Amino acid sequence: MPLLQQIIEPKKLLLVWQKVDRSEAGQSRSGHRHVVGELLHRSEGQVVLHYFKDAEDFKKAQQHGFEGYPAFGIEQEIHETNVMDAFQRRLPPDTRTDFDDYLKYHGIDPAVKKRLSPFALLGYTGAKLPGDGFSLVHTFENVHAPCEIITELAGFRHNAGMPSFRDGQEFVGKHVAFAKEPENPVDADAVKVTLADTGTTIGYVNRAQRHAFGHWLNEHRQLEGTIQRLNGKLDRPDVLLHVNVH
Repeated sequence: MPLLQQIIEPKKLLLVWQKVDRSEAGQSRSGHRHVVGELLHRSEGQVVLHYFKDAEDFKKAQQHGFEGYPAFGIEQEIHETNVMDAFQRRLPPDTRTDFDDYLKYHGIDPAVKKRLSPFALLGYTGAKLPGDGFSLVHTFENVHAPCEIITELAGFRHNAGMPSFRDGQEFVGKHVAFAKEPENPVDADAVKVTLADTGTTIGYVNRAQRHAFGHWLNEHRQLEGTIQRLNGKLDRPDVLLHVNVH
């Protein structure tokens, strides 16, 4: 499995929320992912939380039960105090003996950890916790240098004929290609992901990163993608891609 070695320090991270279903069988994320805000890393080192209160996605999230990030109420649009302290709690301390294993699990080469700030680590790992439905996304906006990404494929389980989680393991290691899909009736900015050998569409670049991919495709950058891992449950697989941008 290839590990990320090129680190791009983010200036902002998108805050994404997804409803969590709670049942006797346990907890699972379900439904649409909503972009509800952003974390901005200011030049003086301060991290600010900005809710997208006027955005349609924010309002839809509220309809599905979104009440804001704990300790940062949505009645206030911008929070400037103790933001990084709160979000850094989503990360394990780098003093843990299994910290290198944590990095490898998220596709990051432990050799780069000295160059990996806590803010960047939030974006490169997503910083998901089992029970709250939040994650953070590095958007790679305005990145013109060569870079590497681990990104989650959107829409995999909604494609007719896609294999189950167990059967889908045969796809791990396969190469994928990317193409803009301006005729998409739902999202004119959509970037589809296909198997390189057959051309079969297996999903889409997630909404939080589709603009970066669209920009790279417009620039005729070379995108080399590989299916790195399948996570999640048998009925709700998460497909992770390793992408080299040249």
